[in-house]
Amino acid sequence: MIDEIFSSLRGLISIGVVQSANDAGEAQTVTLVTADGVVRADVEVVQIFGFASLPPMQGAICLVVAVGADPANLRALPIACPAARFGGMVGGDACLYALDGSRVHVKPSGEVEIWAGGTVTINAPNVVLTGTLTAAGDVIAGPAKISLVNHTHPDPQGGSTGTPQG
Repeated sequence: MIDEIFSSLRGLISIGVVQSANDAGEAQTVTLVTADGVVRADVEVVQIFGFASLPPMQGAICLVVAVGADPANLRALPIACPAARFGGMVGGDACLYALDGSRVHVKPSGEVEIWAGGTVTINAPNVVLTGTLTAAGDVIAGPAKISLVNHTHPDPQGGSTGTPQG
């Protein structure tokens, strides 16, 4: 009897090695291999509201829970990929990151770092910035280009002010 109880408890939670994932439907599903070598397909991944991810499959693992102790009713907890994990954080840090190094890193000091491997696009009817805006390059506003290095202004006394000095 103790062996049966132990076997049942041992089967409640296991580690699955993710073979493939499908993120096209209402729920993300995975095909995985459990610790005892059994392949399970279409296992629903339970994800946190407001956050979605699909790690690279190479090295991806997840915890697999048998709901109601029923091995036919499996759920996978969010997929991890330890080899691609963003590390080096301190207590209070939060980071949303991608495989290419792009990330939004919120630090306990209140600083937010945004790193992008490509273009950052903000789609909003209004964007409000408070504080000082610092740009290292040119600022493009619609079809007009506003150079922060070589710009000129109309001079009220006629002509142009010329480019910035110093």
